[in-house]
Amino acid sequence: MEPTDQAFLLVGLVISLGACLVAGLQELERWRERRSGREDIIRAAMRLVVMPKDRD
Repeated sequence: MEPTDQAFLLVGLVISLGACLVAGLQELERWRERRSGREDIIRAAMRLVVMPKDRD
């Protein structure tokens, strides 16, 4: 292999690893948002059950 071929392979490897890292971080952020959304729903449901308001 010529040095230029190796350089292109190295650049391609770095770009693909960077893309994988970005995709992983985005998936982690989506997971955190889904988890916090579920926790908010659970807290709201518990408030309704634990502290029901008088509806007279």
